[in-house]
Amino acid sequence: MSLGAACHTDPMSLLRATVPVAIAMMLGLLLGGCAAEGRITAEGHSADAEAGAVEAAPDIPAGFTDMGEIAIRPSTAQSTCSYDSCVWFELYAYSDCPTAVYVEGNEVDSTTGVIYGWTNDTTGILRAGDRAMVELVTEAVGADAVTITEASCY
Repeated sequence: MSLGAACHTDPMSLLRATVPVAIAMMLGLLLGGCAAEGRITAEGHSADAEAGAVEAAPDIPAGFTDMGEIAIRPSTAQSTCSYDSCVWFELYAYSDCPTAVYVEGNEVDSTTGVIYGWTNDTTGILRAGDRAMVELVTEAVGADAVTITEASCY
């Protein structure tokens, strides 16, 4: 698989990616809510899921990992990328996301687990029951997988 050598260096892209995360974290602290967070890799393995008292999730289609309001799974349905290399994920919204869905992941070497960078994508509005695809571009040399670190409904 060919990987681009460019790094995420555009300050505006970093700012645009960071602001929604900061807003979500502040809202979470203000509302006093905590949610279990899990991580899945491009290969679809669950890893590092934190246990906690969480409401029973509604029916989520087979193969998806619950991220809280959004469920996610790796997808092989898409085979082309906007750039040299990417990983596609399919989202399933089991709650309304009236503004957008934000997905972020680490670019990793699947053999060593070394993190080389990060990547993200967003969708538009999703209603409960909608599915969407996100493309997480992998630009870091040495990365051949993406580990999801966040999937948030806004």
